[in-house]
Amino acid sequence: MEFKTHREFFENIFREFLDKEYNDKDNPGTWCRVLKTPKEMATKAIDYFCYCEENNRAVSYAGLRLHLKLWSREAWQNYANGNTKQYTEDFKEVCNIIKIIIEDNIVQKLYRKDTVNAAKFDLAANWGWTVQEKQIIENHNIEVSIGKKNASE
Repeated sequence: MEFKTHREFFENIFREFLDKEYNDKDNPGTWCRVLKTPKEMATKAIDYFCYCEENNRAVSYAGLRLHLKLWSREAWQNYANGNTKQYTEDFKEVCNIIKIIIEDNIVQKLYRKDTVNAAKFDLAANWGWTVQEKQIIENHNIEVSIGKKNASE
């Protein structure tokens, strides 16, 4: 499938949640959520990803949380861990998709000379990646014969 814009690409990824109908009213007895529905979260995440692409900015959790108006890591984790009491599985899935998009954005930086070191650091520090360096040592038997050459040679 080919996409003309970044927005089309991201909308396709979140299609299931963008097409679903949600009741955007708070469920009585639940904490007041900043994001009422997974559809709202997906839409705002798409806006953030497109903004970053159009303005040549790095995608990050901190930037995403600012865009979503989630002022703490704990607020993000409430959605990611399903502590929402309403649309729990959908919020968890949208958060998982967002996580994959951000990780992929960092992985893509491994292929650019100017960002490879920052990407390695980010993946190791924040994503559990490990750098494995292998040293290959080869032993070869080399026979050397030292002596006088025959006069005929």
